[in-house]
Order: sequence, then C-alpha cells, then structure tokens
Amino acid sequence: MDVNDVMNQVQDIEQRAENGTLQESQPMNGTLNEARESDVLVKQGKIDDGSEYGKQICVVKQFNRAGEQYYSVFERVGYIAVADEQNKYDIYGAMNTNNKDYKVYGYKKSGTSQSGNQYEFISLVLHEKDDIKKVEKDDVPF
Repeated sequence: MDVNDVMNQVQDIEQRAENGTLQESQPMNGTLNEARESDVLVKQGKIDDGSEYGKQICVVKQFNRAGEQYYSVFERVGYIAVADEQNKYDIYGAMNTNNKDYKVYGYKKSGTSQSGNQYEFISLVLHEKDDIKKVEKDDVPF
C-alpha cells in the first residue's frame, strides 16, 4: 500500500465522519461458482456444543493439485433461497460470520471472458443486518 492509498482511506474516513456514516459497515462481497466435479459430499451431521441446535457440519471429499485426496469440514453459517422474479436480486438469505449477522443478496452473472471462455457465477453482497434497516427496499445496491 502506497502513500496515495493511505491518504485516500483517510479522506474516505473523514467524509464518512462528516456525513454521519462512519459507524456503518461496508458490505462484503463474494461469489458462488460451480463445484469441482471431483468434490463429493460424503457425510453430514451435528456437533453438540451446548447451543439449542448444535453446529451443523458436512464433510466433502476433495483432491489437491497433486491429485491427493483429503476431506474438508464445513460448518453451516446460514442459508440462501431463490428470490421471486419481481426482486432486483436472484437469491437472498442470511448468514452469521465473524459473530455478526448478515443479509445476503446475490445476482447471476454470465458472459464470455476476454479469452473467449464462457463463465457463469452468482455475485454476492453481504450487509450487516443492522445496516439493512437504514436502506430502503428499493435501494438494494444492484
């Protein structure tokens, strides 16, 4: 990070402090892509951690680049569902990460890359649940 990047961040913080949005969190972004053909769900279950429902987990068989098999363990952190056609987004849901609750919105992207390859994925935007109260329904950012 160079000096210009640092100064731009400082200016952004100052502007947010002036207009009263400093405490608002910035949305997180991500993507959902097709699973690798070699990925296989092999087990699912729950860990009794003393909470009401326990931790729901699943195990996926995978292979590294050298072709060696290993198993990844995933914990359920939320859900997604297909949105009604009248919405501006294609999927919606909720998740908890870093001990914060988020609303999840996603929309489908497809096209052809500069190298001529077809692509298709779902672009995700996660907003902290408390910040959603500040955004009107028609102001979802896509």
